[in-house]
Amino acid sequence: MKITRYIFLLILFLFYQASCKAQNALHNYFIEDRNESIKDFGKRMKKDIGFLKDLNPNIKDTIKKGDTIYIAPDLSKKESLPDADVQVLGKSGLFKEVNFLDKRYFVFEVDPHKYKIDLYNLIQSDGEPYSFSSIAKDKKKDLLFAMNGGMYEQDLTPVGLYIAEGKTYKSINLGKEGNGNFYRLKPNGVFMIDSNDNAKVLPSDIYVSSKLKPVLATQSGPMLLVHGVYNSNFQPNSTNFNIRNGVGINKKNNVVFVISEDPVSFYEFSQCFKEFLGCDNALYLDGVVSQIFVPELQKSPSPGTQLGVFITVSNKTGAKKTNNITPGKNGNDNKSAKPPKDQEKKPVDPTRKDPQGNN
Repeated sequence: MKITRYIFLLILFLFYQASCKAQNALHNYFIEDRNESIKDFGKRMKKDIGFLKDLNPNIKDTIKKGDTIYIAPDLSKKESLPDADVQVLGKSGLFKEVNFLDKRYFVFEVDPHKYKIDLYNLIQSDGEPYSFSSIAKDKKKDLLFAMNGGMYEQDLTPVGLYIAEGKTYKSINLGKEGNGNFYRLKPNGVFMIDSNDNAKVLPSDIYVSSKLKPVLATQSGPMLLVHGVYNSNFQPNSTNFNIRNGVGINKKNNVVFVISEDPVSFYEFSQCFKEFLGCDNALYLDGVVSQIFVPELQKSPSPGTQLGVFITVSNKTGAKKTNNITPGKNGNDNKSAKPPKDQEKKPVDPTRKDPQGNN
């Protein structure tokens, strides 16, 4: 009996390795009505089961009511995508505007070992909200980039995990009930940096089971990509378009910040991270309210714009300025300096729910 069980698990593991190469989304199933073995579940659903241990850290060979099972799709040929156009912005060469599949994105790739990444929220400042202006005043000439940095509540406090300068201000949120994309389009996830300046993006439950000890962390959601696989909630034909921003980790282990300049769907946004920017893991930070401030490209930040969480990138003492971004194989570098379209916009209700339904 034990030998049969081990053979079955080995088969699942081998299928998992093959399924990681798939380009389609995972299918997830919430177990509502019975307890059974994964094998019996597969037979009932007429599916080959991808064990996908990274996405199911607590699942063994049996499942019970309340579990979520991820099923890998059939392997298929990768879609052939057209080349993207890249324009370098400003004199430093750090910032890019990418036109990918007829949608424009502002992209900033940064080596976390060479530049300092920080978080700002009012829970660090005795309840006094931050704005792009106040952050620019605090950072002075060292500030390179600022962006809204994760989901937040009506009172502007973080919706989940928040760690800044090694101090935990708010613990991880693994709640299942709530409104908005953070709860509705699981899994949500964490962007973090450890004491060695290594950056990671990973699902929230994996963060907990990994027992990591970051010095910086912000929780948001949904995850756009997990190990190169699209979030199964996203639909390629979605008409749910918004300005969106997010963060990913590319194959050089650099942090890639992205904000769309055109309204995009979740799937389109994820596709840019995966197919052009070469990220296997990426996290959605927000939509509708998404904004950036780049001193090199903008004379001044939006006056008084208050958001919940901010991410900043600034110079470290003695840091060498380099042009970090390397376009993926779909990229053509067109070095014409063109400023991004104005990012200034009126403040929006921080509940910022995307329309329910088509994702």
